[in-house]
This record gives sequence, C-alpha cells and structure tokens, in this order.
Amino acid sequence: MSEQTVSYRLDFKGAAQAARDLAAVEAAAKKANTAATQLQQTASKPLANGGTDTPVKSKGSVVFPNITQPLVDAVSARIGDVLLPTDDRNFAIEATEIPDMLEGPEPLPPPVVQPGPPGAPPAPPAEPVDPKAQAQVELKRYKAEADRKAAKAQSRIDDWLEECQYHAELRKVFDDVGKLGSGVIKGPVPVKRKSTVWKQGEDGVSALVLVEEIKPASMRIDPWNLYPDYPACGESIHNGSFIWEYDQISERKLQDLKGLPGYLDSQIDKCIAEGPSGGSDAATRMDVQARSSKTLYDIWYFHGNITAEQMEASGCD
Repeated sequence: MSEQTVSYRLDFKGAAQAARDLAAVEAAAKKANTAATQLQQTASKPLANGGTDTPVKSKGSVVFPNITQPLVDAVSARIGDVLLPTDDRNFAIEATEIPDMLEGPEPLPPPVVQPGPPGAPPAPPAEPVDPKAQAQVELKRYKAEADRKAAKAQSRIDDWLEECQYHAELRKVFDDVGKLGSGVIKGPVPVKRKSTVWKQGEDGVSALVLVEEIKPASMRIDPWNLYPDYPACGESIHNGSFIWEYDQISERKLQDLKGLPGYLDSQIDKCIAEGPSGGSDAATRMDVQARSSKTLYDIWYFHGNITAEQMEASGCD
C-alpha cells in the first residue's frame, strides 16, 4: 500500500443564520434610530399660536433615548446563541476525500505458488486476485482509520477548549464585534494547567500527586491593544511581517510564565525584582476602574521576523 495523505475539514455551523439575524437587527436599529430622530425634532419644535406650525424656542431638556446599547447587546447575544449552541460544539473535524484517496492504494501482486517436493502432487492453482476489488477493500479500511483519527482529534480539541473556557472568551469577542465591528481571539497559546491524579508507587500504595502540564488555550484580545504591521499588511494582518500585543498582568501571572516555551526564566526574575514600571502610555487605553497600573506589569507580546543579531542579544544561541 503506497503512502497516502489525509486532510481534515473544519466546519463552523450557523454562520449563515447569524449573518441573516445580524442584518435583521441592523435594519431594526436603523428604523428605531430614524424614529428617535424624528421624535427629537418634533419635541424641539412644539406647536404654538393656536396650533400652527410656527416654531418657538424650547425651554425644556432634549431627550436622547438610549437605544444604541440595548440593540448592540441584542446583536452580540444573538450571535452568541447562534454560533455557540448549548451543550454542543460549534465545529466539526472530518476526513476529506482528497484525490490521492479516491485513486486508492496500489494493488498487491498475485501470490507466488511455491513448488512442492519431488513426487508430490502439484499444488492447486491460485485463485486469480482482482486488483480493483482488493484496492476498494484497502481504501475502505484506510478511510475508516482516517475517520477514527478525526473523531479522536475532535474530542481532544473539544476538551482543550472547555478547559480554557472557549465559549466565554468568544462571547467577549462578540461584544467587541457589536461595539467596534471587529474582534480578536488568540490561540492556541501554551498555558500551564495544574491537576491532581492518583498514582500507584512501586510499593503498591496510591498517592495523590499534583501534575503540572502545558496545554493549548485560546483567549480574547482587546482590539485596542493589538498593533499589526500597518500599512504593510494591507487588509489582512497575516500579510504583515510582525504584530505586537500589549497587556498588563499581575505578579502571579508573571510567575506562571516561567517554564513556558518562548520565555526566559532569568529575565522574568529580573522583572519581578525590579517591580512594576508604574504605567505607560499604552496603559492609558486600559480600563482604569478595573485595573491599576501601579501594581501590574506591562507586557508586550511580539510575533514576527527578527534578525540573527537580535536573537543573540536575547540570549539564544
């Protein structure tokens, strides 16, 4: 059987329905906004002089109905309900039938009949082998193995997404989409996960052991803290040479970065010994009520191309 290749397709459900619902909500928002504008204009020009339409100067307050926030929240909630079904995953992994698989494996040659000892009766002739039928059997077996691996990959990915609260992070992205028109989710990124398991020692006694593993996770990124290679990247950030991300983390989160790939433990110790920088220009974009830049560390994530001199300066051989 020749070497074959299997590709997998990732299908997202409900995207078309979410687009239709979003268009309907936008139409309702536009209609409500028009009605509110007309109401405001009518209130600012009351009738006077016995019911004529001569405007008089209004002494009251101008009413601004709060219609934007409820509609934005409704759009975000509707998108979340459609794209994140309850008790179900919003993706599927299936093995696709690429052309290599449709052609099937190479048929095996017919069996060779070994001659018997002298004087022995001749061996019965071997039954003819149908190469096409044999190829179909091998192809079915190969496709069944690909489907089994796809199902295992889907279960493993689903478990990782549940551990990182993928649905909650996506709902934050949907809120950004409703407010700004764009949302950012980053993943997979390596994070530390701690769990307890029972392990049996050499003496046969089981003990509760704390296990620390590195697993993938996905998380929402504030669009205001993302700096792509603009304008070189054009309309897609993936076309740029680099991308910067700003964030603020606590000392505990900074300690958790030690041991992860891509971080230098010695440099993390120096940052902790130095303490927080006390805020920066980028920190002014953060929510000052939710975060205090005086106790948090500024951290910048860089993904892109760097030179050999920069790699040597960072301590890499």
